[in-house]
Amino acid sequence: MMDYVSCFSNPIRLIFCLFITFLAFPTAVFAVTPTQINTELLKEVTNYPEELLGLPEWCNIQGTRQEQWICTVYNNLGLQPLWVDVNGPTDQAEHILSALKAVAPDGLNPDDYSVAKIESLWKSRTATDLAKLDTDITIGLLEYIHDMQEGRFTPKFKDSKLFDQAGGSSVFNTVLAISEALSTIDMAAFLSSLAPGHRHYLALKSALKHYRSIAENGGWPEFSIGDTIHPQSPDARIPVLSQLLYITGDLTKVSDSNQITYATELVKAVKRFQKRHSLKTDGI
Repeated sequence: MMDYVSCFSNPIRLIFCLFITFLAFPTAVFAVTPTQINTELLKEVTNYPEELLGLPEWCNIQGTRQEQWICTVYNNLGLQPLWVDVNGPTDQAEHILSALKAVAPDGLNPDDYSVAKIESLWKSRTATDLAKLDTDITIGLLEYIHDMQEGRFTPKFKDSKLFDQAGGSSVFNTVLAISEALSTIDMAAFLSSLAPGHRHYLALKSALKHYRSIAENGGWPEFSIGDTIHPQSPDARIPVLSQLLYITGDLTKVSDSNQITYATELVKAVKRFQKRHSLKTDGI
């Protein structure tokens, strides 16, 4: 065991002892305090002069939506970290990051939820980085909750004629959203419950998975535009048509590549495709 009393016998020995202590207990030597994290968090929440900090009304003149969200949430919830402590990200933060990384099956992109920023700061233990990590997690979570509840865009504003009956944008209550997340006992279950559960949404997810699988396996063969193909007529595009119908599930097996006649089985497959898509079922 190191003789710490002898460490003070001369300056060189003292420096050596301090170096050994740092190697053995690095986090103990430079561990951050809650006060340091709070101080850095205050800088993240707003760039206004110190005498204006903590005044919620100033949040409304921040430049971006995310800045407004951060300012509003932290000013209303006590200007303290929500997802980190002096030891790093909390268990709740880990569940949030896992959910944000797994949004692809819902047709979403992890890049839209601060995942890269969160991961880049995940292992850092400086007060500045922990404060930044906390706000990045909050932004990612708010964007995710918003998109699950409100959608990525407002249909009526994209095409007022096509979505004439759709409602306009509603007010997203950021404080309520984060408060509900903080109060949940099971964060993983809470995050899973955000996705719509109706059959239309589930059908869309299933279709997305199916079409992504097609893309991963080479995508659709190119079908050239040309004259209408009639039953029992020869056409050089028949092999490609057969491949397309096999991919869509309307044909049980791909026809011989040398077969260029629009045969009965292929006509039946085309009719199945037409019926599923509410088209005139004539096989042409």
